[in-house]
Amino acid sequence: MASDLRSYLLATGLSELACEQIAKASVVRGYEPGEIIAKPGDTQNAILFVESGIVRSYEIINGEDKTDYFLLKVSLRVRAFCYG
Repeated sequence: MASDLRSYLLATGLSELACEQIAKASVVRGYEPGEIIAKPGDTQNAILFVESGIVRSYEIINGEDKTDYFLLKVSLRVRAFCYG
């Protein structure tokens, strides 16, 4: 993960030092299918990088489940696909 993350960060234009610092501070976490990572109103102090799998962002509007976007790893880059 660290080398993939570092490659991705370098591609964004960050300096070598900044990329190394972020990669060293990174913690790999796993989530079960359907597990909620964050809820609306939660304060976050982290950035999510998808190593494998898919993350779906959604909200409930008028009782209906509406997908905002999906995050998935494609090659060495994280892509967001927006719907709506």
